[in-house]
Amino acid sequence: MIDAYLRTERLVLRPLQVDDAPKLLQYVVANRRWLSPWEPAHPSSYFTLEGQRGILAQCQEDRRMETGLLLGVFEGHTQSAELQGRISVSGIVRGIWQNGFVGYS
Repeated sequence: MIDAYLRTERLVLRPLQVDDAPKLLQYVVANRRWLSPWEPAHPSSYFTLEGQRGILAQCQEDRRMETGLLLGVFEGHTQSAELQGRISVSGIVRGIWQNGFVGYS
C-alpha cells in the first residue's frame, strides 16, 4: 500500500479515507463552479455524500493495489481541519517505466 504523509507548520498532506467523505463533499460542492472548466461533467450523484464515499472507496482500493493515490491538503493539524485541496496520482506504472499522472485542485 502506498503511504504518503507530509506535515509542515501549516499543512498536512495525507491520503483521503472513506471517513473524509463529508469534507470531500463540502470541497467539491464549494468549488463546483470554479473547477467545472477542468473537470469532466459529473452526474448529480457525484455531489452527494454517498457519491463521495464511493469515490473514496475506489481510491482506497487503487491505493491498496498501488495504482493510484488521492491526497487531501488540510490546513492545520486537527481532526476538524478543512480540506483545502486535493492531489491525485493515477495510472501508476511500476517497473522500468515508473510513472503516473498527477492532477490537483
